[in-house]
Amino acid sequence: MELLRKMILNDGEIMQMPLDTVTKEEDPRRLGRGTDRIEIINREKQTILGFGGAFTESAALNYAALTPEEKQKAMEYHFGETGLHYNFCRVCIGASDFARSSYHHVADGDAELVTFNIDRDREAVIPMIRDAQAYSKQPLFLLASPWTPPAWMKEGRLPNKGRLLPQYYHVWARYFCRFIEEYEKEGVLISAVTPQNEPGSHRWEGCEFTQEELAAFIAVLAEELDRYPRRIEILCWDYNRGGMFEHADRIYETLGERVWGAAFHWYNGVHEGELQALHDAWPRKVLVESEFCHGLSARMYGKYRTEILDVLNNWTNAVCEWNLLLDTEGGPYHNRDIGCNSPLYRDGEQVFCRGVYHQMYMFSHYIQPGACALFSSSAYRSVRTLAVRNPDGEVLFYAYNDSLRDENCTIAWNEYRIPVSVPRGALLLWIMKE
Repeated sequence: MELLRKMILNDGEIMQMPLDTVTKEEDPRRLGRGTDRIEIINREKQTILGFGGAFTESAALNYAALTPEEKQKAMEYHFGETGLHYNFCRVCIGASDFARSSYHHVADGDAELVTFNIDRDREAVIPMIRDAQAYSKQPLFLLASPWTPPAWMKEGRLPNKGRLLPQYYHVWARYFCRFIEEYEKEGVLISAVTPQNEPGSHRWEGCEFTQEELAAFIAVLAEELDRYPRRIEILCWDYNRGGMFEHADRIYETLGERVWGAAFHWYNGVHEGELQALHDAWPRKVLVESEFCHGLSARMYGKYRTEILDVLNNWTNAVCEWNLLLDTEGGPYHNRDIGCNSPLYRDGEQVFCRGVYHQMYMFSHYIQPGACALFSSSAYRSVRTLAVRNPDGEVLFYAYNDSLRDENCTIAWNEYRIPVSVPRGALLLWIMKE
């Protein structure tokens, strides 16, 4: 076994550290000893598909405002060899709260979708996606999500609340197909959809569904998508982790293999048990974290580093945070009181990194698409761990110490031992070769 690199994230800065000493335990009687162990277990868990963020209209407008040199820098930060290596990203079907205003893609009352067009997205969103496709050395997987159907399809005819009327289920499902088709004409392939972002009433665009209504619509959506020339996957739920098991379990029972898995957000707490329970009941289904971020002046439920450790340790296959690029006010946005943080932000015509960029970098830069999470174990309640095996054979081992004191530990991997110090508040990464 060879120890290749050691990285540390501390106080928002990533540094390369001197390598530790690797020893080999030759006496089999001593292999199980040691109360300070944090251990890598050579048993594979889920495949990790990748990491990314959302091509919202807000992100695209900020990108469009950069100079050509700064655009290239933004692409390198997000998709380049020295950057985040993003490959699993999200697209909005129509307006989200992070757009300059509300909009949809068809004229009011046009149930035949004759007037359907994506002209608004051609202004900024599609050019940004095309630049990302051209810049990235790996294909982009794109997940598309709507915030609301056009208001005329809904009870009450309001953009931010009301239920989708049953007579429009097939029309709204065909709307998804038209969106996918028009994007494909622009050279942008959508690979998966969610039926509704955060079902419910909101200050911004939203649509209310009961459990029964959402299940009924997903069945119609599957029927319409099956007529599309290529396979488009469906992820159910697309809401907070708390409460996802009951919904997804019911959808899987009803629609079986046609639903690829479930998408979730982090805004109502940790709820690791929901992820574990869903995986235990349906181990072949994927789990995708389709949105999470910090408000501009708030910390939600921990930092990105603890969030990513938690979800990857609980069977999550892909991690997609929210806006790729916002301005210094966390926008533009509408029907909100405050904006959000994004890993990159625009100030004038230049782009800069926030602290969460470095937290994401520690994972997305080093974990390759197709990697397998491994089981790991820590002797310390305060030291969280994650182990991953990349397709090239490298093993990544993370340790995060959220206690108030430094911890001296021993990494145990088969017969190998690595005595290490994990400073308080620090995230460490060891890169090893079997």
